[in-house]
Amino acid sequence: RDFSISANPASGTVQAGSSATTTIATQTTAGNAQAVNLSASGLPTGATATFNPASVTSGGSSTLTIATAPTTPAGSYNVTVTGTGETATHTATYALTVQGTSGGRTFTNGTNYTIRDYSTVQSPITSTATGTATSPVKLSVTISHTCAEDLDIWLRGPNGQWYAVDRYGGTSCTSYGTRTYSVPVSQQAAGTWTLEVSDVYLGDTGFLDSWSITV
Repeated sequence: RDFSISANPASGTVQAGSSATTTIATQTTAGNAQAVNLSASGLPTGATATFNPASVTSGGSSTLTIATAPTTPAGSYNVTVTGTGETATHTATYALTVQGTSGGRTFTNGTNYTIRDYSTVQSPITSTATGTATSPVKLSVTISHTCAEDLDIWLRGPNGQWYAVDRYGGTSCTSYGTRTYSVPVSQQAAGTWTLEVSDVYLGDTGFLDSWSITV
């Protein structure tokens, strides 16, 4: 006995303080139908998830409503929907984009990226702030990595210009954790800001957990 699970639509965009909905569909793929309990994880701060109904028989569907708060940080989030059945557990991903409220200038990407040796990851944030970015922009970066000295971190602005955030190098390793930066820039606030993290040495790997920018 087995089943599958999917979200339709698989993505949605809301303004902070509003709600997004999607249909979570299940299908029986082997044997008889079974009861499937639904849950969600990876929600942004201040958001809640409600399933109606919270449990279905495989072959049935449920409506997922994600309600954000006015204080929910703007950014992109991958919400994991888990279906726990009697014989198996499966997941589906719903890509939620939260836009800042009018006048908001802090934006967040809470998507987790794996940082491997000798590899580079890029995490984008779309800013809807108006006017010129306030220089320096403020960054808050959370990385799970046992050797911060392995990491070379850069910020690319909406106009394509690159800014050094934290260069690699050092004689010993320290854990990264959460760090804040002030980065002088000269360009517009609106558009896609991209944080690039490169691991330039062998021996330590980790994750870019989240980051935010205030423009």
